[in-house]
Amino acid sequence: MTAALVQTIGDYGNGTSTSSVMNVTKTVTLGNSILVSTSYYAAEGTESVTDNLGNTYTMDERYYWSADTTTVSVYRAIVTSAGSLTAITFNHPSSDYNGMAAAEFSGLGTLASSDDTNTGTSTTGTWASSVTIPANGIAIGSLENSNSGTVTEGSASGSPSTSISVAIQYSGSNVGSALMYAIADASEVTAFTGTGTFVSSAWNGVAAIYNPESSGPVWTTPADLAAMGTTPELKFTGPTFTGTQHYWLELDTANTFDTGSLRTYRTDVSQTDWDYWNGSGWTPFPAGGMADTYSGNEVRLSVTSALSVNTWYRRVRAST
Repeated sequence: MTAALVQTIGDYGNGTSTSSVMNVTKTVTLGNSILVSTSYYAAEGTESVTDNLGNTYTMDERYYWSADTTTVSVYRAIVTSAGSLTAITFNHPSSDYNGMAAAEFSGLGTLASSDDTNTGTSTTGTWASSVTIPANGIAIGSLENSNSGTVTEGSASGSPSTSISVAIQYSGSNVGSALMYAIADASEVTAFTGTGTFVSSAWNGVAAIYNPESSGPVWTTPADLAAMGTTPELKFTGPTFTGTQHYWLELDTANTFDTGSLRTYRTDVSQTDWDYWNGSGWTPFPAGGMADTYSGNEVRLSVTSALSVNTWYRRVRAST
């Protein structure tokens, strides 16, 4: 699955308190991601992003530039509570020159890497310095621009070259906060440099780079049409996405999965005979689900109650 911009959500800035509220009227979709660019005029401090739906926002990158006294961050929320989004709230340590811009994206998996310390005193600058964007993945830039806010995208870069776009930005008299992005096609993009042109010569930028979301689990063992024993080990790689994962596996003697032989195994119901690969060994599957740290690793079900000698069909799906 390729990352894609779904919709712009909104922008807000220049509030006079340490709690900034972006009022919007949008509908967000379950499983998509909300990305928020934030900035404020102070050193790094306690900050957070929330919304009216109760989605959980994670700070994926942040940088404070002392010369310009600004802090910028990239926040991301997986939409676990979909529906009518009416407010995004940014709590931060400074009541001066704060800004934020938000957009909804689809197809984002786990955080691949991040980049910071991209600051400057020229009207042309860099928010990502020679980073790698995974095939079908995306680089998200969060930028603060002092004094006057408008930012325009730089030229395509990387190998193969990938264009840069401005998703949305707040442009105020004292600060601008821009959310920029670049999406890789089917090939990995190396040495990508995200650039922009700023009205003001004082700016600060960071980047968060995300893997693409996998379309679903992929079987690894046994191979399709291969003979297997009556108590087989069934293995598959889990999809790559952010969020705790559970799995629902079914076996049946017909591909309609509706006979009296149907067997259902769900990790959210029972973890018996389930485990996952942690990078060095097999680990019992936890009741709360597999952490996204192991997203993309193999998962295994050991069938301990013997199957009949027959042709068996299998299917599995993942959920958060």
